[in-house]
Amino acid sequence: MNSNDTSNTPNFDTATNNSGRKKIEPRSWSRKYFVQKDKNLLICNICFIEVKIYNSSTTQLIDHLKIHNINQNNQPNIEKNHLKKRRLDFSSESENDENNFDIAQNQTKITIKQKAKINKYLMNFILNNNLPFNIVESPDFQKFIDIIKPNYYELPCRQTVRNTLLNEMVDSVKLLLNTEIKSVMFGSGTSDVWTSNSNMAYICFTFHYVNDYLELKNRVLCLKYLNDSHSSDYLHDSLVSIMREWNVLNKTFAINTDSGANMKGAVAKFSNDMLKLPCAAHKLNSCVTDLLNIKKIKIKIDKNNNQKFFIREYDKLGKCKDTEISEQEAQRIENLNFIRSEILKKLTSKCKRLVGLFRHSEQNTRIFRDKQDFLIKQKHLNYRTKLVQDVPTRWNSTYDMLESILANKYVLTSLSCENSSIKNEMLSEFEFKQVDELCKILEPLKDLTEFLSGSKYVTCSILHPAIYTLINFELPNKIINDKYLIILKDELKTILKKRYSYILENDKNDFFIAATYLDFNYKKFTYVQNESESFELIRRAKNFIKNLGNKHFNANIESLSRQVNSTSTNSLQANQMSTSQIVNNCSQNQITESIPLAQISRVHRKKERNYLNKLQDPVQQNIQTNTTNLFLEELDKEFVLYDNKNFHFDNNNDSKFKSLDFFKIFEIELPLITKIVKIIFSVTATSVPAESLFSCAGLIQNESRNRLDPAVLDKINFVKSNKFS
Repeated sequence: MNSNDTSNTPNFDTATNNSGRKKIEPRSWSRKYFVQKDKNLLICNICFIEVKIYNSSTTQLIDHLKIHNINQNNQPNIEKNHLKKRRLDFSSESENDENNFDIAQNQTKITIKQKAKINKYLMNFILNNNLPFNIVESPDFQKFIDIIKPNYYELPCRQTVRNTLLNEMVDSVKLLLNTEIKSVMFGSGTSDVWTSNSNMAYICFTFHYVNDYLELKNRVLCLKYLNDSHSSDYLHDSLVSIMREWNVLNKTFAINTDSGANMKGAVAKFSNDMLKLPCAAHKLNSCVTDLLNIKKIKIKIDKNNNQKFFIREYDKLGKCKDTEISEQEAQRIENLNFIRSEILKKLTSKCKRLVGLFRHSEQNTRIFRDKQDFLIKQKHLNYRTKLVQDVPTRWNSTYDMLESILANKYVLTSLSCENSSIKNEMLSEFEFKQVDELCKILEPLKDLTEFLSGSKYVTCSILHPAIYTLINFELPNKIINDKYLIILKDELKTILKKRYSYILENDKNDFFIAATYLDFNYKKFTYVQNESESFELIRRAKNFIKNLGNKHFNANIESLSRQVNSTSTNSLQANQMSTSQIVNNCSQNQITESIPLAQISRVHRKKERNYLNKLQDPVQQNIQTNTTNLFLEELDKEFVLYDNKNFHFDNNNDSKFKSLDFFKIFEIELPLITKIVKIIFSVTATSVPAESLFSCAGLIQNESRNRLDPAVLDKINFVKSNKFS
């Protein structure tokens, strides 16, 4: 080969030149990060950028390495043969270059597309596992990657992950979410305030809606840092800024929060068009607290030397203040306080001490497990169950503790005969009966709390049936023998009526009546067990639906019908497989007459006696109403079709999770009702979705990351919580 053939070929060998004479080995530490392309041009092994040098100077090389946070005192552990760093290609793609130089470089260089893909999966790995960003600086992590494909992908630095890759993911998710929300007409929101382990306060906002495919979607819009006192004005302004940023202020049909005075005051400042709802699960837990806790009665003497009695209670505005009560009411509360202090408190305290013997002792826990295994082998016990301790801040923890003791009754009884410390705290047979009856009283509240805490299915439609049945039928029909627990059962009914007046009182509950009517499980209101009252509830539900539809859809009735038909066709095609599965899993009856519900993968509490399973009992009935315009005429026709459809339920009582599946099948026949269903069924019964976000945030900002910047925490939560397929 002559010299002309080799003159255009770049020299990769730093040890020899074209004349064959040995070259001087470069002495500068910076040279090992570069490959020489020609005399005055080198290529960085890290970023593959060409760097020009002058007269063999290394100043330009050192300045370039500063970009990668590399200096003479801070060098990665790179072997001497790093000059010819080979990087593996994950895909079958290869790049062609105009020069023969790239024939060798193609084995080394990673394409921009490949690197972006790897960076994406790296970020998913870090975020989904709540890992700190400095994991990318771990030499062991880099070695792990290199052992899969040597010297192919070099991890980015921590600053790149935090300031570049994370922001890219946030922008990508925002773009998808904005596009999705843009097509939503109405949805609902939940909000709550949380304080982190570093005493930094945040407010979050989640948005819920039913999409064109009749799927309930839950999206996290923001976890905003609060840098001021949590007054209702400041919280309201914070919520408004979040909602305006996402253009959902005029799309929020309802908002659900806890019963804190500042949160209630904040949402009260929104327009009357927005429905403001308290968290039903919080209220349920408050009912248990009211039942178990002692109420203090204050006695004051007026100027006429008469006694007046007061108790501390929350008013309708959420403010806690002294409320005057009668002498008879004071006497009734005193009797209840006696039962709470002498019966309930002693019983629950003894249960706590019994559970504590095992929770605080490794030896007792080991003995407890061994005894469980022995009884399982002897077939006296079906499965192992942990003892649960009562925690005041955890919902239903009192019930969980009592239930775990009952489930392990034989284990505890057997151990009490062998261990004196356990024997001293062991319950008597009479106390076991009291625990059993107290569990019967609290069990429906546990079932309802679990169901209402879900966010992947409709929850607002079951509130009226569940609370109404619980107060009027479920609790009264509980067979309780202990005279004190009978009084407590009646007191629980009174507390439930007071706490859930916004659902039960006729002048406040039209929304919940309409939601119940639109759920095919309860549309006949047979759980009321009064035909005239059922007819009245159906009439009120239809009036609410008509007013809501007339307000939002009446002006565009013709275009709406075309849009619904088009959307319905697309939705039907997109969900053809899932719909066919629903139909195939049903009984052998035809869909047009009766539709049994398919089983779902979600497993609810494995209890046959769950009272929520007894609420569905639809019967056929037709109600005719007068029409006033085209929209109401069409809506009345759909009401007739909807009322005349009967259904058979499966044996697993899972239909309460399937409120939207009916409309997936009959969307074409009921286009107007389906549009209204998208609005009403988007409303959540609780603010649990907002609280769940705080659980996620708490896992991210743990003790080792308690200095995490609030803006970064918001970004991580945002990306983690909004998944797109």
